[in-house]
Amino acid sequence: MKFTMMISAAMICCSAVATQKLETPARWMSGRYGVMAFWLYARCHVSDRMPYVDEPVEAFDLEGFMKDFDETGADWLFFTLGQSKGAYASPNDDLAKMCGAYRVPSRRDLVKEIGRELKKRGKRLICYLPCDMLEPTMKQIFRWSYEDKENAYFQTNWTRIVSTWSKNFGRYCDGWFFDGATPVRYAQGKLHQDLWRAAACAGNPYAVVGYNSGIVTIDKNGVTNNLECVYGGDYLSGEVNAIRDGGIVVRKLKLAAGERYPVWKPDGPLARCGKGLCHTHFPLEGYWNAYGAWIPWHASDDMKAKRPDLLDKNKMRELCERGEFPDPAYTPEELESVVRNFTSVGAAVTVNVGVNEKGRMNPKSVRLFRNFRSINTSR
Repeated sequence: MKFTMMISAAMICCSAVATQKLETPARWMSGRYGVMAFWLYARCHVSDRMPYVDEPVEAFDLEGFMKDFDETGADWLFFTLGQSKGAYASPNDDLAKMCGAYRVPSRRDLVKEIGRELKKRGKRLICYLPCDMLEPTMKQIFRWSYEDKENAYFQTNWTRIVSTWSKNFGRYCDGWFFDGATPVRYAQGKLHQDLWRAAACAGNPYAVVGYNSGIVTIDKNGVTNNLECVYGGDYLSGEVNAIRDGGIVVRKLKLAAGERYPVWKPDGPLARCGKGLCHTHFPLEGYWNAYGAWIPWHASDDMKAKRPDLLDKNKMRELCERGEFPDPAYTPEELESVVRNFTSVGAAVTVNVGVNEKGRMNPKSVRLFRNFRSINTSR
């Protein structure tokens, strides 16, 4: 079955890119799909009453996690090295020195372990890491400020930290996804992508780099304003919050009475992306992590009407306490339609799947992928 899927994906990719030359290092993503695991259970150690960053990282079930990943049939994994709130699932001596007694990097090198397991399978790892800082103590250490639209000190020192991780991961890390590269954080031309790229490629010169410029929206003239690879990225971030009718739901600044958010589909691997690969990513259930309730203004009207439970913090908290997962927001057919419409023209898709504290993926979503794979191989 896997061999058949590989042949089919290769045929689709080759036919789709025949009319568009792919110069991007991310061309290995063309015509394929991956999954994202937004695992954010580690926390900074700020007092004896809070857990160390090591506890959840040590408890992560790597064998079970990889078993779940295998079931999805994905070609790559986006995994959270850490978030802008601090705590990172991989050791980093340079970061530890800057933070001192403030426990931030873990002892266990979970990210490298995952990368090693993926390489055994012929799969790829893309590390998720923000290019901003929200946690108060970390903001002070790295001098991050929302008022400063360049944050030169932060960029210089944080990219040095990224470089240390990159050298540690080496060829086990195939790419990076830098979140938060938005005008709210950086003024035009002030995110020094040369620093970020050099750091990302310090351990693997072939690593791909992508910058997330925010949820895909369209401006008042109806022209997409961030369906493009910003800051010289190798692939489009393409963050969206919903899918519909075989495409991604694109935000519009103002809707007329009765109007729905429009749907967008690519017509090739370079659609509106310059030299970067067209790519999108979206969540299957909760708001990126397994039990995160959707923020109302982030959720699409479709989501609000179809799955109000995913916007209910109390219901999501109850599920977490019972050790249960929310149901996926889409059917296998809905997911298959979007993945097919992107991959058939040489674009790429990453689907976010909820993961619990122990590192196990939502079994309901895993089953959906199992059905999705059978749909693909039957065509």
